[in-house]
Amino acid sequence: MTTGSERQTSPVFWAALVVGWAAMGYGVWGFLHDHRSTVPARTVWWIVGTAVAHDAIVAPLVTLVGLGLAALLPRWARGPVATAVAASGVVVLFSYPLLRHFGRRADNPSILPLDYPRNVALVLGVIWLAAAVGLVIRYRGSRRRAPAT
Repeated sequence: MTTGSERQTSPVFWAALVVGWAAMGYGVWGFLHDHRSTVPARTVWWIVGTAVAHDAIVAPLVTLVGLGLAALLPRWARGPVATAVAASGVVVLFSYPLLRHFGRRADNPSILPLDYPRNVALVLGVIWLAAAVGLVIRYRGSRRRAPAT
């Protein structure tokens, strides 16, 4: 095991770093050069607004939920439940426009044609089913390690 000053990075890290920076650079280049589909001032406003919303609303809410879960749940249950809550939040957040049918047009039925509420419910069901399996595994493991009384 290495300490912080002895930390070594693998070639995979450096390859991923180069690929990630290249993708971000390409995105910024496209943003600055494609004036037909982007409005830079509007995009900057959106980026700043989402950063402020994250720092003012999302981060404190996630912190409060995490503290509440830590206070209410036994240690063996915290990981699976916290993971399921976080994954559920991401799914709901990213599917919100689909659930609200933003962009749907009556003259083009191929836009947003699926049953999004049902599909989101199915994804959430799979997340919580996986959490339940994790809970069973963690509970059994905690019972095996518990000293006999």
